[in-house]
Amino acid sequence: MMRSEYKLNCFFGVVVVCGLLLCTVVAHGQAKKAPTNKKPKKTIVHAPKIIYEYILPYKEGLAIAKKGNYFGFVDKAGKEVAPCIYEYAHDFSEGYAIVKRGGKFGYINKSGKEVIPCKYEMANDFIGDRAVVVVSGKYSFIDKDGKEQTAFEYDHINNFSEGLAAAVKDDKHGFLNKNGKLVTPLIYGAAEDFVNGLSLVQNDFKFGFIDTNGKEVLPCVYDDISDFSFGLAVVVKEELFGYINHGGKEVIPCQYEDANKFVDGLAIVEKRGRVGCIDTNGKVIVNFYYDKINNFADGRALVKRNNKFGFIDHTGKEVISCIYDDGGSFYNGIARMRIGGQNVKIDTKGHFVK
Repeated sequence: MMRSEYKLNCFFGVVVVCGLLLCTVVAHGQAKKAPTNKKPKKTIVHAPKIIYEYILPYKEGLAIAKKGNYFGFVDKAGKEVAPCIYEYAHDFSEGYAIVKRGGKFGYINKSGKEVIPCKYEMANDFIGDRAVVVVSGKYSFIDKDGKEQTAFEYDHINNFSEGLAAAVKDDKHGFLNKNGKLVTPLIYGAAEDFVNGLSLVQNDFKFGFIDTNGKEVLPCVYDDISDFSFGLAVVVKEELFGYINHGGKEVIPCQYEDANKFVDGLAIVEKRGRVGCIDTNGKVIVNFYYDKINNFADGRALVKRNNKFGFIDHTGKEVISCIYDDGGSFYNGIARMRIGGQNVKIDTKGHFVK
């Protein structure tokens, strides 16, 4: 082999070796860049500093927050809408919240602005665009502009119900409208809030009803009147019980020694010391030969006759005979009874169950 050929072969050999080494180095470098099992660095998020002692549930989109000894309001994003400068704060009602500052009460709106100054001794929520307030122990009420609708001359004013508020002065009761005008004169010894267009009033220890126009739908002639149920209310006159309708008519005469409100269309009444049931027309459904009848539960009413207990259905039929020494009403289809010194359970058909 000639020297020049040898040198050329050596040159190519060196080139090949260097190329292989370069490929190895590149491949090694690429291997280092391959994915690894190392965990990525965590981003530490610092919790915001707690500045409130507590935040109450949201009402009308805002919540009462307490900071130190003072109260304010925050929205759902945590922004302080009203600063914590108040000695007291109440939930929003109709867009206004009662607040107390300097020992007096006023109102803020949802922007946190004190729209009605803190100048009242006592303040109620807005109900029907009116709020009852007190100055020097006397009552009045204001609109949402803070305008007082009547003089501070009443000893008490209830919140509005059905557009009217019961007012008391010198122990006499009447009703004011939203403009502060007396719709009914201050002549009653007691008056309750309106419900379904009627207010229970009392005069000379007798009870009756007035409507929202102040008209006496039912004169004060009864010793007592219950709430309405199934369109009827229990009334008492000369120690006898009967029922009136919403129009004040005595549709079931006062003839019973005791009477209960209607439940499931039936009322338990007592006559000559025995208990039965009548419907809303006054028809006797359960004859008067029981000592006791409970209200219906699961379609059955516990009855007592001759010191034994059983059950009747809504038609008055004694579906479970009065053979038990003691017992209670049905609950979830089971009644616990006692017979022959044993405690037992029965279903609504009178069968024993475990």
